[in-house]
Order: sequence, then structure tokens, then C-alpha cells
Amino acid sequence: MIETDSPYCEIKNTHAGINFVKSSWPSKKKEKYDPECIVKGRNEPCLVRQVLEVVAGCKGMAEIEQFSKTVYHNTCRVFFPLDLDSAADALLDAGPNVN
Repeated sequence: MIETDSPYCEIKNTHAGINFVKSSWPSKKKEKYDPECIVKGRNEPCLVRQVLEVVAGCKGMAEIEQFSKTVYHNTCRVFFPLDLDSAADALLDAGPNVN
């Protein structure tokens, strides 16, 4: 499983894993709130994608889609163990080309 330290400790330019971060979102200062933007300087829950990119990069994974499916599946196993079914297992087993 992966997580952010939301709402604190965003991945900043000084962090060791910053070179692995590929995704970004528009941001504005909290005083200029815009529902289409994240709050600048705040670690929003959507930034878990950046954590995934850093972990994948540290592990030397160029393609992170299969890794994201594995993380999602493991998270479901912890929080929803009775809800997993063969469809979830099939998604994981299908490989990186399945959407």
C-alpha cells in the first residue's frame, strides 16, 4: 500500500525522489481558492499518484500501470477482503495493457 501525508509534506523540489515525479496539477494559493485547482503547498489526496511514481522510480519500474493495479489490489485486500472477486484478480493478472 502507499499513502500521502495529506494534508502535509507534499513532494517538494528538494526531495530525493522529485526526479521520478511526472504528474502535476494546477494549483493556487488558498486565498484564491478555485475548485479546479489544488491548494498550493498542501498535499492533496490526488497527489498519491506522485507517491506511486516515486516508489516505482526507486524500484526501477519504467511502466507503473501494473504496479498501480497491484497496489490497488493489495489495498482492497486490506480494507475490503470480502468484496474481492475473480474480476479483481483477473484485472491484476491481465497485465499492463488492460484499462
